[in-house]
Amino acid sequence: VFVGGALTALLTPKFGMKVTVALGMAVGTVAIALLTRVDAHSTYGDFVIPLIVLGLAIGLSLSPCTNAIMGSFPEDQLGIGGAVNSTSIELGGSLGIAVLGTVLANTYSDNLADAAAKSAAAGAQIPEKVLGVAQDSVGAGLAVAQQLGAKLGPQQGASFADAVRSAFSDSVAHTSVVGAVVLGIGTVIVAFLLPGRKRSATDAASTAAEGAKGTGPQSEGRESERV
Repeated sequence: VFVGGALTALLTPKFGMKVTVALGMAVGTVAIALLTRVDAHSTYGDFVIPLIVLGLAIGLSLSPCTNAIMGSFPEDQLGIGGAVNSTSIELGGSLGIAVLGTVLANTYSDNLADAAAKSAAAGAQIPEKVLGVAQDSVGAGLAVAQQLGAKLGPQQGASFADAVRSAFSDSVAHTSVVGAVVLGIGTVIVAFLLPGRKRSATDAASTAAEGAKGTGPQSEGRESERV
């Protein structure tokens, strides 16, 4: 994230905010799409590159947007600009956690239920209450697998533990697909909505001109009358 934020100091003046932000979001889309390759045999090494790329993308896209929001407010309203910026970040983060977290949890639960149904068809019945506990989280699922191993034998416990890991890895991949699609759509929308370099320069000049008018003698006279 730090590296991406530092790069914006070079990219934004050269290519403009629109290109820099859209590039960052496109890179983030690719990073999330890489997580769709996660499976039950993945290690932390399989997460390192996507997470590094995602951090770079966050730095590239977040810093110029913050500057754009703060730069669109006059100096006496910078507190409002900071509040708008913070609210947008918190709202986006909350929605992302809520939506993607729900997709992840539901997909994991459904995958584990399918695995339990296959086990039952093969003659290894798992009690419904036990399955319900395992569907709450991966930790609970592995704890249930350990208990099943103690009661029904190591093979049964190991089989259920593999089912838990597979259900979770598949849910991560499925959630990553959803996240990549959402971010990809957002990238296209932002690329159309953000102003280009010429329009940004014109808006900045207009804002500066308005600010200069607001500091003239007439403005001071109106302020004196108000006082």
